[in-house]
Amino acid sequence: MRCARRSVAVARADATDAVGSSGSTASPAAHVRSIRSAAAAPAACTATRRASPCRALACDEFIVHTLAIAGDDGLVVSSEVWLAAARPRTLPAAISPVLVGTAAATRFVAWRMLAALVVAVAIQVAVNFANDYFDGVRGVDTADRRGPRRAVAAGLVRPEQMRRAMVVALVAAAAAGVALAAAAGWVLVLVGGLCFAAAVGYSGGPRPYASAGLGEVFVFVFFGLVATVGSAYVQDESLRWLPAIAAVPVGLLSVALLVVNNLRDIPTDTRVGKRTVAVRLGERRTFYLFIVLINVAILWTGLVALVALSVWPAMAFGALPLALVAQNRTADGLEADDPALLVVGLAATGRLQLLYGLLLAAGLSVASVAPGGFF
Repeated sequence: MRCARRSVAVARADATDAVGSSGSTASPAAHVRSIRSAAAAPAACTATRRASPCRALACDEFIVHTLAIAGDDGLVVSSEVWLAAARPRTLPAAISPVLVGTAAATRFVAWRMLAALVVAVAIQVAVNFANDYFDGVRGVDTADRRGPRRAVAAGLVRPEQMRRAMVVALVAAAAAGVALAAAAGWVLVLVGGLCFAAAVGYSGGPRPYASAGLGEVFVFVFFGLVATVGSAYVQDESLRWLPAIAAVPVGLLSVALLVVNNLRDIPTDTRVGKRTVAVRLGERRTFYLFIVLINVAILWTGLVALVALSVWPAMAFGALPLALVAQNRTADGLEADDPALLVVGLAATGRLQLLYGLLLAAGLSVASVAPGGFF
């Protein structure tokens, strides 16, 4: 077993080298060549298995550890690459509206909340995969990109593999959505169809609206209003004012996350012809927009408490210190013209969105049962 463990460790190291770590300086072509070599491992293991059971175990673990979604062309992609392509830092934009919408409802069905989470997260991941795919095949993501490396543009994932992954994410969202529609009403199928079309059209199609400066509208509508109100609807099976009011700050913080992301990318987006809101406004005015979005979201909490007829939603004011951190870190990055500092501001904004959503959801939950709560 000692030999097996040592062989497995070597195999895992080979797998990591084959797919390329985030800190690798190898070219995309070199990654592709090494990954193709890794893909030949199953055939080599056939002979190895006959020669040594110990080495056979290493080969078997090598295959299990390395294979994820692989194309017919033999390009093997590690789970780490797929995780990076899913862009976990954007997931608070999917999680927060579900938490807030569920808390704003008058009843609670656990499986419906979990299904709504699956829909929201799967659509967010599908949007990220679609962005990676369409920008990669169009040549929009270039070597001088200031943000994280994109899988298709870097040669780590074939375009057809990324397209399949996008479809898998959309199918997962559709499966959970159909279950919710069967329980809460088939009008959700229409809403889901609009969400799918918007997700693909964000960076796909003949005229991607994200490149035309409409990405912020998409984010506010679908990751603010639709996701929050929809999460409440699947619980209550009716529309009410409180979820709609609570959706506004959630949507504003989602837009703030996109704005600070595009603020970082202004130089490269300008070179490739993307006309985002940040490109149109310029760095300074984009930063001011970022500040306005965050502060209006925080101040809107008072209106949520007023509509809820309870002081408990004001718990969300507890996110104010993190809001100041996000603004200050972004200001530092802008002043120093340092993309790394802007990434720190981006990460802080993501944490702010999640913390605000958790606090507002907690406040709304308490308000629904405490004296003076909403009705």
